[in-house]
Amino acid sequence: WIPKSTTTTVYRYEMLHLLCHTDELRTSSPPAPQWQISLRALSHRLRIHSSHDASLYITDLNAGLITLFLSALYQVDSSDTQKVFGNLHETSSLPCPQSCSGLLTWTMFERQDDVLVRCTRDSCWSADGFSLNHDEFLRGDSTLTVLRADYSLRGLYRAECDSETLCQVVFTLNPLETSRVITPGEDIDVHLPLTDLVDVRFTPSNATQPPNQKICTVEKEKIKCSPDYVERASRRNTVQIKDGRGSDSGIYTVRDLVNDEILTTVQVHVRDDAVSGPHSRGRRSVH
Repeated sequence: WIPKSTTTTVYRYEMLHLLCHTDELRTSSPPAPQWQISLRALSHRLRIHSSHDASLYITDLNAGLITLFLSALYQVDSSDTQKVFGNLHETSSLPCPQSCSGLLTWTMFERQDDVLVRCTRDSCWSADGFSLNHDEFLRGDSTLTVLRADYSLRGLYRAECDSETLCQVVFTLNPLETSRVITPGEDIDVHLPLTDLVDVRFTPSNATQPPNQKICTVEKEKIKCSPDYVERASRRNTVQIKDGRGSDSGIYTVRDLVNDEILTTVQVHVRDDAVSGPHSRGRRSVH
């Protein structure tokens, strides 16, 4: 049994899924379609150059490495781990109301050699984009501040006091929300906050149509669309769906497949009058 993680859901399950089918990966060249998304997600997470290299990585794992991998996941999934939702480009606090009488360091789980904050009883040092108030530290509060949140800063953060884990915090971002009212024939633009590996899905307003319909998957500069959208969808810094029509009314969702997180939702209503334009919902709207 492996407890559910708040930060490595896709990584863990894709990894275990692939580990259970190493024989098929060894004999499948190129990998069969059912493995390709798993391999792409894994290659992004491990910063491996390609899905092919990820396949080789998996098939070369031995029992010792698998044991080490499962052990690392158990550490990540500690019941003490908190999850914090921030807003894009805003300041966020990663709470750690614990005292440290020695050397305090904050790092990210995926980049443990890069120290973000280092504090002693004498002073605190912070990397660009982070801060920790020394006076608060002396009073027993080791909370880390992210000065300007962006997608590259999502992940698991760990505070250690003299190399012993003090706090673990998963940091992620609230989805961006947008709503638009358009007239028939107007293009529908779905903003892509990032394009490492995301998919765009559509839930129609008309309840008689199936929900969560896949429109396309975007990976870097590549876009692969479902048959109904091959002629209509294109990629810029958005996924643009041409010639909006009444059946396009509904909610469009952009999901980060690597981290299994919703990045953006766009609610679109297509109507017949001439009034159209963006309408923000809350302070996190984008245009």
